[in-house]
Amino acid sequence: MNKIDKILLIAAGIISFLAGLMHFTFFPLFHSIMIGPSPDYMLIPPTLNAGSILFTFTIAYTSVFHSNDLIKTSIGKPLLISFACLYIIRLSAEFVFARYSIFWISFCLALAIVYIRIFTLNLKWRKTI
Repeated sequence: MNKIDKILLIAAGIISFLAGLMHFTFFPLFHSIMIGPSPDYMLIPPTLNAGSILFTFTIAYTSVFHSNDLIKTSIGKPLLISFACLYIIRLSAEFVFARYSIFWISFCLALAIVYIRIFTLNLKWRKTI
């Protein structure tokens, strides 16, 4: 892995950390605007948000502090793909829910590309006979 790719991976981790921090601001929002048929339904968005925070912080921590492990170990490859999938799914949500925010489209697309690029760096394609 060259130095630029390591810098990209660390930058992607820092940006993922900022995305996790942004999700913390959603908790007061849930309590102020969520009105549902029962209090049980009001617990679903904060629970999903807590999962998003945990996952984005995991992405950030792994990308920044264990970038070499992501590249060199066998467990790193599936992690990189799962990181990219999170941002691809979030990117597709912009189109499915017809929001078309240029900021979120570019944000998710850039992070997905970084993680896919890092994933493909050291792939060893086997020649089959």
